[in-house]
Amino acid sequence: MCANAASISRDPRQDRQDRRWRLLYVPILLVAAALRLPAVTAGFPYLNYVDEGHVLHRTIHLLASGDWDPGWYIYGALPNYALAGAAALYAPVYRAVHGHPLRQGLSHDPPFHYNQVEPPELLLLARLLALGLALGSVLLVGMLAARLAGQAAGLFAAWLAALLPALVIRGGSVNVDVYALFFVLAALCFVERFRAAGEGKAEGSDHGDLGDLRQLGNPGDLGNLGNLIGAGAMCGLALVSKYPAVLVCLAVALAAVLAPGRRWRQRLALLAAAGGAAVAAALLGMPALLLKTGKVVHALAYEASLYGGTVAGSYWDQAVRKGEWDQPFYHPELGYVFLGCAAAGLAVGLLDPRLRRPVAGWLLFGAALGGVLAGYTFHPLRNLLPLIALACVLAAFLYARLRRAAAAGAAGKLPRGGLRGLRGRWGRWGPRAVDLAAVLLPVVLFAPDLADYVRHQATLVDSRRQAVDWLAGHAGPGDNVLVSAELLVLRSELQRLRADIAVFPWREARARLRKARFRFAAIGQLVLPGGRPIPQLAWQEILGRYDIRANFGEQTVAWSPDDMFHGNRETVYLLERKPGLPED
Repeated sequence: MCANAASISRDPRQDRQDRRWRLLYVPILLVAAALRLPAVTAGFPYLNYVDEGHVLHRTIHLLASGDWDPGWYIYGALPNYALAGAAALYAPVYRAVHGHPLRQGLSHDPPFHYNQVEPPELLLLARLLALGLALGSVLLVGMLAARLAGQAAGLFAAWLAALLPALVIRGGSVNVDVYALFFVLAALCFVERFRAAGEGKAEGSDHGDLGDLRQLGNPGDLGNLGNLIGAGAMCGLALVSKYPAVLVCLAVALAAVLAPGRRWRQRLALLAAAGGAAVAAALLGMPALLLKTGKVVHALAYEASLYGGTVAGSYWDQAVRKGEWDQPFYHPELGYVFLGCAAAGLAVGLLDPRLRRPVAGWLLFGAALGGVLAGYTFHPLRNLLPLIALACVLAAFLYARLRRAAAAGAAGKLPRGGLRGLRGRWGRWGPRAVDLAAVLLPVVLFAPDLADYVRHQATLVDSRRQAVDWLAGHAGPGDNVLVSAELLVLRSELQRLRADIAVFPWREARARLRKARFRFAAIGQLVLPGGRPIPQLAWQEILGRYDIRANFGEQTVAWSPDDMFHGNRETVYLLERKPGLPED
């Protein structure tokens, strides 16, 4: 009822203005998509990021076995279920295209090799899901900033999130971090809806002020309780996406405990409602938390040992010097200017009474997350993705404050005396200058570095795909082709060839090539067990019978354990038997 009364009292002109503001999110999301989309197809149909297989192989297990349990708990299970659901929806299309069920096209479960994930459409679905969550996170960043500091601040925060390299480079690959980021931001958006309804805070004005004091509802109505329950549910989903992300529950709990106009028993009831929603959502998203608790705890202990036993990375270096080592980004992910703006925005938030409580909740979340991560020596910046997104909102607080000062100057409200001349210039150009700077600053800071990243991802073709393309153009019916098993060429890729294909590990491949029993061969620059390269004698034997017709890639292929990520640029040599040379 309160929501209906509020909607009746709204000014239609204000509604139209709000709709115009919201339409401006469309170009922001289009830019965000354009920057992230190249990663979706980069290296396809092979993995292009070291952690993609961890999610995909567990999903293949769900699809192949028909079981509810992914059987692996180092990561939360929600991404596996999300992808399995998407695959189930796609299954009829797959059957229509390929003539057999999706389950028949799955790669082996358990996997023979970490790098082999089939069918390729499953990889594409997973990356598209990640892209959707990444774009949703950009929108949530904008919504959070708009609710706290006005519509203009929301647009600026979303624009920052759209262009910030730390968020861009993880928005088109298969990873659990985009899931955790989305649900953390969703939780905080629900929290601000709850807080605003209870405190009579503003949604934000179209002039970029820090509030227009529009009443949003009664703290006692069921709709507002639903906001807190929604926040709790998002905490549970964050947990089963990436375990440390559940610490956002501290910000939710703080909002419940500090709810105005409530006695402590009522506040504890609110806290219990949010906690119950969190537990229910977590169990729905990962039943193993209840049904396989011991194994989940064991997996967490194992993951902690990995984080504590691996010395890699520096959060500061990745932020201001060179991106995370397993990402194709060789520039700062954040930069000094962005961090300075976020720090200034933090000061604005702490000094403004209307922003102090939300910022306090974020600081509590950040301190807890930092405290958990501080004890480990493994430092990938992706662990801090939710805090990086909140830094975009903090920077928007600074922008909102500057914009408000500019608007005050335009209205002639700056002090007289020594500032009289400044008032005239500020009043004429100030507001437009602040808006123009807000549009251009992220572009100036990030566009040059992002151009290199987008170019790399847009042009990344796996050397094995290049090799198969070459064979498709040269080997026809009646030809036989030997492929080194160590290259891990996908079965679906070899099926594109019209020739007879045989896949052998190096030792058997060498014996057959020495006898020139195949017209074509695809082999790599291998490193054998013990770190030894292929003996020179072996190359002499092979090149005495074969010519190198083409080669692709520049990385050595290690004779490695099955769980090692190979990358997309393995060296592949395409050989053809010398003319007139008979088989031995």
